[in-house]
Amino acid sequence: MNKQGCKSEMLKSKFTVSLLAMAVSAATMQAVALPKPNTNTAKLDKFQSYAIKNDPLLKGVSILGDHDPRLKVLYVSPSSKKTQTGSFEINSTPGCNYLQGQYNITYNMPSGDLQAAAKAGPFSPYFDSQFGNYVRQTTILDKMASKIAEIDRLKEQNKAIVAKYTKYKFEFDTAQADFDKADSELKALSSKITELISLLSLATEEEEITALKEAIAAAKQEAKEKTPEAKAAYKEAYKRLIKVRPLYSQALGDYQAAIPNMEEIQQQISTLSSIFVTFNNSSIEAWNRSEEIRQKLETTPVGIAAASYSIWGQEETLLRAAVNRYSSINHFFHGYTVSRLPIFNIKGHAKRDMKINNHVSGSTAGTSTLSHSTVGDAGNSHAVSTNTEVPEHMFTKDGATVEPEAKTLKNNGSGNFRNIVTRGAYCTGSSTPQQNIVKAEYKASNYSFNPEITVPYYKSRSSNVLAQTVAFDYDYFVKTDPINVSCRLDIEKFQSFIASKGSSGFLFWRKSWSETERKRIDKSGMKCDVDISPSGANPDPLKERQRIEGIRQMMIKEIAAEFILTYAKSWKVSQNSPVVPNGEGAKAVGTALMSLCGGNMYCQVGSIILKNGAELFGSNKGRTKNKDFLKGVISRHYKEQSFTINHGTAVVDVKVRL
Repeated sequence: MNKQGCKSEMLKSKFTVSLLAMAVSAATMQAVALPKPNTNTAKLDKFQSYAIKNDPLLKGVSILGDHDPRLKVLYVSPSSKKTQTGSFEINSTPGCNYLQGQYNITYNMPSGDLQAAAKAGPFSPYFDSQFGNYVRQTTILDKMASKIAEIDRLKEQNKAIVAKYTKYKFEFDTAQADFDKADSELKALSSKITELISLLSLATEEEEITALKEAIAAAKQEAKEKTPEAKAAYKEAYKRLIKVRPLYSQALGDYQAAIPNMEEIQQQISTLSSIFVTFNNSSIEAWNRSEEIRQKLETTPVGIAAASYSIWGQEETLLRAAVNRYSSINHFFHGYTVSRLPIFNIKGHAKRDMKINNHVSGSTAGTSTLSHSTVGDAGNSHAVSTNTEVPEHMFTKDGATVEPEAKTLKNNGSGNFRNIVTRGAYCTGSSTPQQNIVKAEYKASNYSFNPEITVPYYKSRSSNVLAQTVAFDYDYFVKTDPINVSCRLDIEKFQSFIASKGSSGFLFWRKSWSETERKRIDKSGMKCDVDISPSGANPDPLKERQRIEGIRQMMIKEIAAEFILTYAKSWKVSQNSPVVPNGEGAKAVGTALMSLCGGNMYCQVGSIILKNGAELFGSNKGRTKNKDFLKGVISRHYKEQSFTINHGTAVVDVKVRL
């Protein structure tokens, strides 16, 4: 498609207004006070070392200077790790001595020789169920082991007979099960019809009679369809059963002849096992009753732990005091003020898997548990401050000023919690009992017993502090280095470049230009200078370089577009898909490129025919030997003040003294 160029004067007028607005914008931004990480870094590092040495509570904070040193402002972040305290309200007698006594009763274990203690008689339900009964019932257990050993010996002496018996018994049992199933399915087809006919003979209502007749007809049809398959399955199962039955009978006879007392021996083992289980179960039941009492004592609430927490503590006050002290020995920070880092998007995460969970849960050894209740907002992730969504970068450019939102936030990043404290938590510091592992050993003539006995025991807590940990995430703006891009186009050189291009296109987006392409563009008469202080203030230098390259490319395309709109008589625009989707450079698109490409920053322009002198000036004064010679410069300037979002974390240990 062809487009006629716009008037150069109109474009230059718009550009002049844009430059003026941009200058006002730059002046306005001077009033925006925001931190810049690389401001006076060496001096700040020295000061921070001094501050931490004199006040260790400042160890977890970050100190940033303002991007405008004339403001003399130091920003302090929330401490990355600090402790805040709560309170404990007791509402029941702790009774730690009762809990300790119940531990001793429930898990009473003898000291010294365990085997001798077991032989001496019953000691405690827990010890007896775990070891003592196995020692005192040696006669029963020894007989069981002897009978089992006898079966193993007989099987070992008759391996071939046992293997044959096992094989044919499995085949016979399988064939018998298949035959029973086929027989049942075949009989069900006829029995269903018989049952329906019986019901029909008793029916009196016309609707019921009609329904039964329909059901009988359906059952007969089903029997007709399925009977052949059912009979075939029945015959096949019967053949297998008849074939394997004599083989199984012979194997069973040989097995019974070789091991005549197998069933009797197995019955003896079963009887002996029942006798021992009866003895041992009485000990287990007594231990379980004692354990239920211990659990009830341990999980009974005795008080409430309550605490408030905040992402901010005394950071601002402590740093202000440090500045005052330091300014007396180093005048560089004289007159500086301290301000909280303007953070936003604060989210708190109360960690349920931290220490407070063990202290207040009703978990005990074994399978029994008792949950605790929690009141407050110490749940999972929750926003404790809100504001409008902000993009990753905020700019001032081309007359539009956008200042970042940086406010002291709702709620100040705070919350509270209330938790039940159980007797176990109060007395031992944990609802999970301490445990010892006791190894025991006993040998009889036909069996041995080597258990590892787990013995929970009572241990008084060593600290009077319960702790809840809350982790915070937050964002804050930092000032990055300013960017200045100045581009110019030599009209005479670019005219020759256009003529040499013919119908091939240009103004096409590239992720990066090769050195050859860059030199070719420079020779065409277009050149850009980028002014940025590579101080490392920008958090992602590679991404920043790519973004600046995008701006540079867009500026070159912008001045080339203005040349075409002003000096070309006709051209062809191809709308191309972007090589780099959502390229950062698109943010720098100007009015000329917008007019030429209709908002598509990835367009390609070719088949350019330049105006002659008469078309440009209304006469032939500019023509010499059919070639127009034009001289002049088209320029563009881009200035950006950028603010980037950084992320921070803070952890608060909320401690409650009991």
